Amino acid sequence: MRIPTLLLAAAAVVARAQALDGRRLAVTAVRMVQGTSRDDALELCQRDGRSVTLCQERQPLDAIAPAASVVENVAVFTGSSTCPSPAMALLASPRPNVAVCVTSTTAQDARATGHYVSDLAVTTVRNYNTDDLVEWTTSPINLKAETTPSAFGAFLHVRRPVRAISALRVLNKVDASQTATACQAQLGSSWRSAGNGFLDAADGKTVLCAKTLDPADTMTPRLVGVSLAGASASCDDGPSPDKLALSASAVLALEWSSGAVAPRARFIADLRLHRVDTAFEGDDPTAAEFLPGRFKLVANQNLNSERPTFLFVRDAAQPQSQFVVPTAPERPPLQAVAKSSGLSFKILQLADLHYTGFDQFPCLNPPAGLEACTEATMTQFVNDLLDVEKPDFVVFTGDNVQVFQADLRQAAMDAATAGVEARKIPYAMVFGNHDDENGFPREEIVRIAMSKPHSYTQRGPSDVDGVGNYELGVKAPADGPWGARGTDVFRMYFLDSHGYPDRTKYPLVSSSYDWVKPSQIEFYEQLSRAHAKQNATVPAAMFFHIPLIEYAANAKSRTAGAKNEAVASSSVSTNLFSTIVDRGEVKATFVGHDHVNDYCYLREGVQLCYGGGAGLGSAYGGRDFPRRARVIEWAVNGSTGKRSLRSWKRYFGDLSKPKDKEVLFQEP
Repeated sequence: MRIPTLLLAAAAVVARAQALDGRRLAVTAVRMVQGTSRDDALELCQRDGRSVTLCQERQPLDAIAPAASVVENVAVFTGSSTCPSPAMALLASPRPNVAVCVTSTTAQDARATGHYVSDLAVTTVRNYNTDDLVEWTTSPINLKAETTPSAFGAFLHVRRPVRAISALRVLNKVDASQTATACQAQLGSSWRSAGNGFLDAADGKTVLCAKTLDPADTMTPRLVGVSLAGASASCDDGPSPDKLALSASAVLALEWSSGAVAPRARFIADLRLHRVDTAFEGDDPTAAEFLPGRFKLVANQNLNSERPTFLFVRDAAQPQSQFVVPTAPERPPLQAVAKSSGLSFKILQLADLHYTGFDQFPCLNPPAGLEACTEATMTQFVNDLLDVEKPDFVVFTGDNVQVFQADLRQAAMDAATAGVEARKIPYAMVFGNHDDENGFPREEIVRIAMSKPHSYTQRGPSDVDGVGNYELGVKAPADGPWGARGTDVFRMYFLDSHGYPDRTKYPLVSSSYDWVKPSQIEFYEQLSRAHAKQNATVPAAMFFHIPLIEYAANAKSRTAGAKNEAVASSSVSTNLFSTIVDRGEVKATFVGHDHVNDYCYLREGVQLCYGGGAGLGSAYGGRDFPRRARVIEWAVNGSTGKRSLRSWKRYFGDLSKPKDKEVLFQEP
């Protein structure tokens, strides 16, 4: 993703009071910065600990004073360079006749209604909300000055809590300046307008309003179906029919739930009247890219006499009560190491080894002065790393193998794990975009990995997207200020970032690489919440292969390490980082994929780190950028029980001294 130099930037100030059990954050302020270059704009946005997407300030909602202001919505309007209502504040007019406007509410009302913005982003892809990512809504209006409508450009994304709809009302004779705020003003703070659209009438405007439910309320009837019919329609097709006149010629036929809501039951999460501005967007509402994500056209019927207006709907699913986690291979518990100073646990990250199974495979981009370089050179490097660092655990962060011949699959996996198996060092794997190339199935890869005697790799739940979604806890070897013996003192999460997008499933997503899916994020969140419920939340790290899109927003002042290539993330901005910040337990993420990047970037209290490519053989590298591996060491102070996370690197050809020592996390 390329971020425009003109940044609607997001500065996130996360209050220290945020509890480890995780709280939803709310945007309390948003501003715009403009720099002479992209790097200058990033620096302006992230000074004083602020992080980027839109230059927003965020705090845990529960920590905000009841009367303090939070952002209720950020929306894009066309037809004027000013906001349509005096109750709105103009954030920016990025191009003529386009206005980005902000409405605010109090923290007290936000907590009661769920009507607030919890995160903001800008992406180049309009079709953003794939799958069930219904918390995020994409404006279809391009913020860049394109001459023709396009699905690519710069688009605003707003994250808000998902709430089921419990009632609908129609307001008539609304003044044009009040259409965006009439629902709350006339009906109360639990109501919101259904989209930014409205219908034109001789005596004013018509606005559709929706009332929403608290997520804990599973008994109140909720909207589960909606269709459009003529004024004489009886709306008697559904089991619980109802109807609402939208205009003299259009009636909404509504279906409501009855009884308790079951897990995974679907409900209407968003209903939108959308006024089309053909100067800025396509004019065919049946086109899949007309509105992004899972919005569906209720009926191909223009509801308005003036500017074309259509009704769209999007559903969501009640969260799954529990994913079925398959039985993991029986292994001894992972234990922290007791020292006089406390506890420690050292992890060696090996990124992008690209084992082919042929030890004489010549090195791509061999190190300077080492022309006789083969895959066997990498094997020696890995063995030397293991002997120098003597890690307690090793994490292979994807592209562990890249097999070109089917008969070398087992040999490649054996070669990748030979060093750790010979030394009886426990380890775990996640997989990258090259592991399963040339017909090597991911299921076979994980089966081989799980069969190794010292592997802690797991397949993960079958009803979660991908292969290799799991967690591992590191136990206390004895009672102490860190807790009782056998309880977790550190935790590691592992996710499958997949490889390449399924073009059949996602024909409108232009991205070179795949992304972490909503079911995986829900699975992680479920695990995290379960630990919090048991009062067992501890600082954690997360490992996957392909970096998140947030890695690309690294301001130099908040980055330690080298960035020698562009961040090759998916162009789809997932909800993973926002969820990590919500939960508050993951202190660092570690990826591979981009071999000549090895930086850590501090964003909203989370270190986004690369491992740096260790591979020699089919793995590319830089002649003047030594292959390397990252060392990650958790520690617990024996007197205070405070936890910390340190890191350093070891370079090929210069293993005697650790490089780039840094503290990634320190409990206050």
